[in-house]
Amino acid sequence: TTLTNITDGSVLKSMATISGQCGDNPAVNAAGPSDNWIRIKRLSDNRYWTATAADNGDYNSTSEVWNKCSGASAWTFQATSTAIWTNDVSYQVTSKGYDFARPETEASGDKTGNEETSLNPKTFTYDTTLPVSTITTPSAPNGKTILPIATISGTAEDPGSNANIAVKTDGVKINVYNKSDDQTLKANQTWEATDTGLYLTCTNPVDNWTTWYYTITYPTVTWVNTKTYRIRSKAVDLAANEESGTVERTFVIDTSSPTSV
Repeated sequence: TTLTNITDGSVLKSMATISGQCGDNPAVNAAGPSDNWIRIKRLSDNRYWTATAADNGDYNSTSEVWNKCSGASAWTFQATSTAIWTNDVSYQVTSKGYDFARPETEASGDKTGNEETSLNPKTFTYDTTLPVSTITTPSAPNGKTILPIATISGTAEDPGSNANIAVKTDGVKINVYNKSDDQTLKANQTWEATDTGLYLTCTNPVDNWTTWYYTITYPTVTWVNTKTYRIRSKAVDLAANEESGTVERTFVIDTSSPTSV
């Protein structure tokens, strides 16, 4: 059997259906797949999911439990119970198939054929916590008057405590808006009219996006004297959860030389 919608070591924010495929070897003259079973282990306490009627269940067993799937060659297991996945917890999922081969005197039924022995468990971490980002350059407070800057930078993290997701994010993007002229910065670093909400992809100097930056190629051209600007940042984590709310920094550019009075 093969799990088709879980990648080993992945981070997921939803998993309503576990799916897979089963084939009998050799393909020629084989009895064919009969029934498939799945074992779900919660790695935080090494307990096993026991499915009951109406797609309910619980991690009530310290001994391995195999739950029957629907289908033979292509199979599914419904995982919509609110109790099956918990935020910030890792799980191991293992599938096992049986074929139709059985003694002539034995009636057909579950787990009566040849049993798959070479199992391939997959692990994943369930994450529904939204990531957070900060803007460090330009620095707080909002409304400061500054010189043109060549780099916009900040930090990002996933607040989870699970070692597979803690701190780690998968990307940061920023929106740069000229409030004075109602213009948005594009990827080619020219301005387009109105506040379009366009976000630009930042760069990650180290693993997991704990810090990030965006380079302004020609800062003295991009930033105009006396104009007011707004920067917003948004982080995305390994489960594709996107930061909500608004992380914002505003500032005014000043390139005028002072004069004596």
